[in-house]
Amino acid sequence: MALSGFYQAFPKLAASELRTITVAPSSGVAVPADRYAFLELYCDERGCDCRRVTVAVFAERKGEAVAYISLGFDSADDMAGPFLDLMNPQAPYAPELLRIFTDMINSDPDYLARLQCHYVQYKERCEGRPYAGPAFEKPDAVKRVAVDHLPMPSRAKLLGAKPMTPVRRQGEVGRNDPCPCGSGKKYKQCCMVHEGLSKTGSAPSAPVSPARPDTGNPEAQAETPADTGALMGQAEQLIGEVARRRANPRHQQPWSPAVQQTLETTHDLALAFLRLLLNRYAPDGRQPTPPEGYGLCLALLEEALTQIRYSVERQRPWAIALAEQVQMEMAEQAFRPEVDVRVQHDLIQALHSAKLEPHPCIRDQAAAVAAYYARFSAAGGARNLDSLLERLLRETRAQDPLELLEPMLAQMEVMPAEGQVVLAAGMLASSKPLFNELAVLLLLHPNAQVRAQLPDHYRQADCLGHIGPLGLRRLIGLRNWLPEKERLGVDALIKDLRVSGVQSAPLPPAQPGTVYASAFDGSGAQGTWVVTKSKRHHRIDAVLVKQGLGIREVWGEGGFTKREIEDKVRGMTGRAGALPVQRDYLPRLVAHFVAVGLDRGTAPPPQLAALNELMGGEYWKPEVLSLRATIAELRAGDPDAFTPARIQGVLDDARHWPDYFPFADSWFEDDARVEAVLRESVGPVRDWSLRLPVSIRAIVDDVLEPRRGVWAERLLWMALWARAAEKRAPRPWQDFLIIAEALQQGRPLGQIPLMNAIALRTVQSALGRARAGSAVRT
Repeated sequence: MALSGFYQAFPKLAASELRTITVAPSSGVAVPADRYAFLELYCDERGCDCRRVTVAVFAERKGEAVAYISLGFDSADDMAGPFLDLMNPQAPYAPELLRIFTDMINSDPDYLARLQCHYVQYKERCEGRPYAGPAFEKPDAVKRVAVDHLPMPSRAKLLGAKPMTPVRRQGEVGRNDPCPCGSGKKYKQCCMVHEGLSKTGSAPSAPVSPARPDTGNPEAQAETPADTGALMGQAEQLIGEVARRRANPRHQQPWSPAVQQTLETTHDLALAFLRLLLNRYAPDGRQPTPPEGYGLCLALLEEALTQIRYSVERQRPWAIALAEQVQMEMAEQAFRPEVDVRVQHDLIQALHSAKLEPHPCIRDQAAAVAAYYARFSAAGGARNLDSLLERLLRETRAQDPLELLEPMLAQMEVMPAEGQVVLAAGMLASSKPLFNELAVLLLLHPNAQVRAQLPDHYRQADCLGHIGPLGLRRLIGLRNWLPEKERLGVDALIKDLRVSGVQSAPLPPAQPGTVYASAFDGSGAQGTWVVTKSKRHHRIDAVLVKQGLGIREVWGEGGFTKREIEDKVRGMTGRAGALPVQRDYLPRLVAHFVAVGLDRGTAPPPQLAALNELMGGEYWKPEVLSLRATIAELRAGDPDAFTPARIQGVLDDARHWPDYFPFADSWFEDDARVEAVLRESVGPVRDWSLRLPVSIRAIVDDVLEPRRGVWAERLLWMALWARAAEKRAPRPWQDFLIIAEALQQGRPLGQIPLMNAIALRTVQSALGRARAGSAVRT
């Protein structure tokens, strides 16, 4: 659910009907003296009739929103509220503002009627047609009760219990009656307490923020019970929001941008989701299917782990420590004999999908629980292994080896290298062709120790006979994707196959389709997508590359209808800013980034073979893009575009790119080095903005200058991307090339205004993290 302001759609009406209150210093209200405006935010997603409003309470003197209140217009909705929307930041006194808002809608029916009317007006503007939803209930028909967190009925609904209504009908509620908010407690133990505090002028205690403050000892932050309670409530609210969204088939995305933003900024939620998963939603071993809510909690946990991994890659110590804490708790609580094995497998898969390497404690615990791993080297192991693979095939219902690849790699990650090698060899010796094909692809296993041993095992008689023409063709092509020292073993395997009479299968024909590519973002990553059609169904394959790493990820999925694939293309070209590009852009991109990975001793993901075959032609060979030679080649193709006047004009204009063009929104540095440089060269956080010129110069000299080559390469790839675009690119490719050449030739960064703009955004990003307390640790 993407929200936007009513004032943006109806500025004059919003100004004339804006509800405000003024709190005087002597008012006795537990809210700072200020003027507060209640700004209305509505869902702008077409086809969504959520019938609710989010009210942002804006403090005039403070200059920011200090509370976000969610209200559903249908009182029978189990998330009607009102309640504080924990997916947005809340001031410590936000509960008092919630009480004030609740009193307003209860005592002033006209105000609630105005909100309902504004919702209808906004939806009619959004949909371009008259509102077709049912009539709203009368504003004074129901007395609302403020709820201090996600209403319990949402949790009950997830667990299959009969929901209660979190509203109070007219009339008194007895002290010992069930609380009408739906918490399951008696009224005197729940909302009556909060109402009593409010009536005496004291605000209910606000939950402690889980944010990480900028302290002198950033590693010492103990978790308090208040921290835990606030996080658990926030996690439950997210689960409820995602459940409600998924119940509406019109929603194409699994969760709203607000949920995504919360996951990106509140990393401690990973612990909360893990605890909810294990203590509330996990199957106990007796249910044929997990309880409702399990899949949602697991998906949110995986995304929370992915967000932690982003900061681990940026070498932020707090993220490294948090990743270890989550995994140690996972090992201790999940990998025990009494925990359903499905939960253990799902947690391993979540770590794998998040690209977090399993901690040794998880490997140790998994080895102790999963006793069947010992069968891999036991007598009669081949028979037991074949039975295990049969069971895996039944459980996954896979029809293609690539469907089995990720689940298999995830389970293999917690095994010792020797066990992984034996398992791969057992798959090749299996009677199932599906496992034979998968075993060949495992020659691109991410673990170099495993890869190095596989060719010798595959040359054994019980394995060699299971590699057919398709396997030989892939061996010939994929050997080039391995580090040079690992190719000798594959070459020997290829020779053995040819001696035994196996002939390589012909290369498949190219599939017609369209290639899309996004711009390179500030982390040096670019996404590319290949959309193809086979009979009446469509398929999408994707490659994510990253500077300094190589091929980061490859995946593919088929069986989409025309409408579904059109929705995905709109998502790529909209949110991701992708453009259709010429087909030869992808092979050039992949060849370079495979070579980058090989320089680090890593092979590309096995799924790249399927994409290569889909695109047709020979298997791509690694080839590093020469910065100097490519700039000269492109420049020579259009010499008139590089006059001194044009070059200077582009250099001057590029300073505005981050402000005006989405492709440069994320062009800033944000790893741990940034905060360290600012602290060393400028001082404490409060000085970063006060001494902004000094901060910018420190980033230019100590962060951007050492990464000059990285940014030069990034701008060169932007030039190649814009040049290959089938539609008009945001900027002419020559503009990107001019900046790339200036960086490559050593022009001082102070004379390249774009780099100063990037430095400014880097400082602003660091300030935002520090002020939000979201992750500034040294």
